[in-house]
Amino acid sequence: MKRLKQITSLLLCLALVTSIFAFNTSALDVIGNFPDVSKNAWYYDAVSYCAQERFITGYANGKFGPTDSIQRQDFVVILARIAEVNLNKSKYNPSSVISKFKDVNDSNAYYARALAWGEIEGIVKGYDNGRFGVGDPVTREQICVFIFRYLQSTGEGLVVTSSMRTALSNFKDGGRISSFAIDAVAWCKYKEVVNGTADGYFNPTKSALRCEVAKIIYNACQNDIINSWKDI
Repeated sequence: MKRLKQITSLLLCLALVTSIFAFNTSALDVIGNFPDVSKNAWYYDAVSYCAQERFITGYANGKFGPTDSIQRQDFVVILARIAEVNLNKSKYNPSSVISKFKDVNDSNAYYARALAWGEIEGIVKGYDNGRFGVGDPVTREQICVFIFRYLQSTGEGLVVTSSMRTALSNFKDGGRISSFAIDAVAWCKYKEVVNGTADGYFNPTKSALRCEVAKIIYNACQNDIINSWKDI
């Protein structure tokens, strides 16, 4: 009888261990095993990291869509996830952005509270025509601006020197960077959050691809910048 109890206990322990490893393997498959992200791709590690941290998730069909663009409101949602901001705070009432931006009129939209957070904390400011640009692809220089403003809003003392600005001339299209984005791009380049293309361009007004956004976030983490991102 004692021997039977020992065998039963052993089998139960084995079953428990097996179930634990099976769960972990399944979780990794769901979070980071995208059929359209090759392990040889330059963005593989970045996509895997962002997916596992749930900063950028895949589509319902199981794909990541690395060459798809990301819309402006979606990048603010991603930034809010990274910051782990509590969007349920009463101060982040969507009414603030509904009255601020002409193209934000649904307080129940999935991005409404993230935009409210971004607007109240000075991270997003919208266009001169009074729109935020919901549905517009976010550009590479706009991403730099969002990140730069966010870090400023947390109290980080970001210093942009003349040499950082001058270094933008190393890009063949450095002169095409919008005036509002120069300091942000200069700082992000200096901190190696963003890089240019292999042929020497930055492509400031180009729509940022999902794989590029993942790489930017990954770079921020690897360079210990992401540790400064916190709830405010």
